Amino acid sequence: MLIGADRSITIQTRRGWPIPNVQEEEVLPYHREHAEEFIHQTLGLNPTTLPCRRAATATYNCHGMTFACRRTSIIDVAAVKKIMKDDGYRKVTASRALPGDVVLYFESEDVLAHSGIVVGVDQLPGGTARLLTVLSKWGLAGEYVHALKECPYPRVTKIWIYRDASDDSTID
Repeated sequence: MLIGADRSITIQTRRGWPIPNVQEEEVLPYHREHAEEFIHQTLGLNPTTLPCRRAATATYNCHGMTFACRRTSIIDVAAVKKIMKDDGYRKVTASRALPGDVVLYFESEDVLAHSGIVVGVDQLPGGTARLLTVLSKWGLAGEYVHALKECPYPRVTKIWIYRDASDDSTID
């Protein structure tokens, strides 16, 4: 149950295209606690191994965290695709990923399920592989710091990493 009415705020891509959004009012404390409990029980998460960065909120979703500074929810997947295009994001390989890169999780080729931001890159022993750490918002639950392949959406089949192309020297 939401308290108050939903509204939207003005946000745009770099090229000036308006981004549809909804800035939902906060949920009751009971619903926030239930969302966190559901994530922990359903996915078998342990807060000591998967730290919660921010508490549950309905004000923004994963795309709102990733692209709108936690100010609103971006629900329209076409809007996320428009942001990626207008803001000049380019795909990078996991071996070239850097903190600040955007991670998109797809359930199929065209079905975007989730997004987050790379916050850590660690070289694994032996130097042949890298462990990417991501920050993302999980539904009504909070923000979690997690490994790249840990995702609250079980049908994810593809994970792509993107970088804002304003610094072309770091693009693959």
